[in-house]
Amino acid sequence: METWTSTTKTILAAALGTLGVPIRLEKMLDERSGKGRRDFFLGPASTDGKYQTGSLKSAFEKGTLLREQTDHPITDIVYAKHSRDRILDAVNRGVRIQLVTQSGSRKTRTFYQHGGATSFPGTEGLKELFSTRDLNLVGALSRFGVPVLQVTGPAGKREFFLDARARLTSGEEMAAVVKKWREGEISSEHPFAFAMWGLINYGRLLREMNEETEQVLIRKPGSAKAAYVNPGTTGKGMDKVRSFFLG
Repeated sequence: METWTSTTKTILAAALGTLGVPIRLEKMLDERSGKGRRDFFLGPASTDGKYQTGSLKSAFEKGTLLREQTDHPITDIVYAKHSRDRILDAVNRGVRIQLVTQSGSRKTRTFYQHGGATSFPGTEGLKELFSTRDLNLVGALSRFGVPVLQVTGPAGKREFFLDARARLTSGEEMAAVVKKWREGEISSEHPFAFAMWGLINYGRLLREMNEETEQVLIRKPGSAKAAYVNPGTTGKGMDKVRSFFLG
């Protein structure tokens, strides 16, 4: 029998979903405490059987996945999200950030962290620039050694400038990789593709969390019995709830 597990970590759910693990979101309100929560229910494995949810979730929660498997798709997605957030810290709050190499990655993986002399070194001396307003794109590229050089424009219209001739830590030309991504010709197993889809799926889950109908957790006083009920439940549905609590 298949065993589903759950997590409240949106980034973990997005990463596992990117690997093909079935995801189900449920929003719940505890009518006794008045507190709400969101749970992501995770299928036991990816649809192709390549990734096992239990072992990956356990390694993520222990910290060993991010620390020891620096080139794992989940690690790339998590650090791309981390770098995207640090870039926002720099442009919105003036926090200084720096692109650093992840320990144990043999210089193949990088990410932004707080610190450094200047967040964005500028574009002086460069003959050709690449610009984009796609924050996911610059977050994913920063995972593979491509820094943001300059940011212009007001909030909501930020323009990010990179070296058009930059190369990923793999040696691939950034421009070629981005072109393949935009044209849908990049391999689904490419690390950059995993990072991009992870960030896109993270955004989708956030939107779904805001749109999902909240379930209400009802507990029977003096009993361990509890049930999740859609607030719009009426008629026969409520009869089943009453039968459950009275039975």
